Amino acid sequence: MKKVTFSLLGLCIALCCMAQDNDLPSRNQFVLKLYVEDTAHVLRTIIKQSPFIMPDNSLLLYPGEKVFMEIEQKDGVISSVKTVKENLNPDKTLEISFTQVIDSGKLKMSMLKITKNPFPYDLNYMVKIYLYAYTKWVRTTVMPIKKGTGTYETWPDLISKIDLSYFSFSKQ
Repeated sequence: MKKVTFSLLGLCIALCCMAQDNDLPSRNQFVLKLYVEDTAHVLRTIIKQSPFIMPDNSLLLYPGEKVFMEIEQKDGVISSVKTVKENLNPDKTLEISFTQVIDSGKLKMSMLKITKNPFPYDLNYMVKIYLYAYTKWVRTTVMPIKKGTGTYETWPDLISKIDLSYFSFSKQ
């Protein structure tokens, strides 16, 4: 009986450790390259290791980053969000990327892309963009993501970081 109990305990611990191995709470330090609008000039700055998910449950991304964000919900009420290394749970994971669209070495636009909303509800969220030229945060409007679809938003501006927050579901 003791062997069975210890075996089950060991299996539970192993499964918990394996599940946590997929967590990706922070980005590694990297060099951010920002392509200045209508020029071939590239600005470089070091982004230190920092969390993707902020204390208010918002998601902070820099150009060139792509993350998988798992959303825990019950009956359309979000209980937690986290970033993970791989999309092991496609029924509760969004793939989110923020990029600069470059043509001939010049910035054409900044783009936020969110792949398929796997939930049975429309997903609402708010976005703030940090406009490099004005060195300030600006709230921008975005469309809800209909269930079963994805979305992308574009801006003609040099955006050095983007903040996605206030995730919620619309029950229909």
